Amino acid sequence: MTKLLRPRNAARATACATARTVACTAALVGALGFAGTARAAGPALPMLYLGAGFADSTLELGDQEESLGTVSAKLGVRLGRFLALEADLGVMSDDSDSIVSESVVSYQALMARLGVAIDRTMVYALAGQARMEVDRDTLFGTGGGGTSSETVNVFGAGVNLFGNETTALNLEFRRFDDGDLTSVHIGLQHVFGGFR
Repeated sequence: MTKLLRPRNAARATACATARTVACTAALVGALGFAGTARAAGPALPMLYLGAGFADSTLELGDQEESLGTVSAKLGVRLGRFLALEADLGVMSDDSDSIVSESVVSYQALMARLGVAIDRTMVYALAGQARMEVDRDTLFGTGGGGTSSETVNVFGAGVNLFGNETTALNLEFRRFDDGDLTSVHIGLQHVFGGFR
């Protein structure tokens, strides 16, 4: 035989069930709210960024030294809070009026970037390798050694100064090989989705 709950006990059971439902709902809403806040606090990864700029470069080959104007462009992908990978292309010329059309040095670099953002400033270090081609005959005259092509190490450091969440002024120093080629860059970077 099933016992009927007294009115007082039935009301107490209903109140307890209601309280449990409210508590579970509040916990679920709180968890979803926390997850949403965590998601909003940082960008989705991986994320892409593009950059382009100009540089003043110095090439040293033996006892010969040349100052070269440089145009470069990069595509990067941010893999974590501090780590990114960059592919960079550049051309250089001793004629600043025709850097691209009459380039004497070109390179293709793949580098890892390790950086940290403080407010709207990001400082970083770079390390990787570059494939570099040098037209020695154009630089130093016929008999200068023809065109050389080699893979060299490249290291660098830079800073991004963000004017807003997506666009930054970029300043960067790079050292190729054992210092045979150095360059000081200035340019712009655009980060899709914001840099934070």
